[in-house]
Amino acid sequence: MTRISFFAAAVLSLVSSHALAIAPMSATPPASLAASPLKTDSAEFCTSTDGRVEIIRDFAGGESYVVLAPQDGTSKPIVKSGFTFVKQPGGFTQKNEVAFEFFELMVEPFDNEPKDQKQWAHTYEELFEGKVAIVDTTGKTVATIVANCHAAVVDFK
Repeated sequence: MTRISFFAAAVLSLVSSHALAIAPMSATPPASLAASPLKTDSAEFCTSTDGRVEIIRDFAGGESYVVLAPQDGTSKPIVKSGFTFVKQPGGFTQKNEVAFEFFELMVEPFDNEPKDQKQWAHTYEELFEGKVAIVDTTGKTVATIVANCHAAVVDFK
């Protein structure tokens, strides 16, 4: 598999779930994140609720990958690039501010990291549960899945 493996995505998922133990979740971002004039960058992965599809997007609008688990469970996963994804309205989103040190752990599985830490103003995770449309290079929706998404988001100066 290229760049990011199921293992790396699972590590990010695990790291994200440990953040929940560190900081209580809230349905709204902290006041320090509410209306920031800073620039934002993010990387994200989404996993279908049945575990058969993963979508991964690198920082800075980097490449997106769709990883399909084989039906039989014995074959290698199929990795396809050139897709993007769009979260559909009606999902549930939560944002949690995280310490810079923790954020560094969250971004390790991604191929390209955000700007130099000296430029970071705020770091947080964003969790989304709902429908996600997978879009090809022509703008056509090729599939819509119910997924859980985990994003590492940084506001920078």
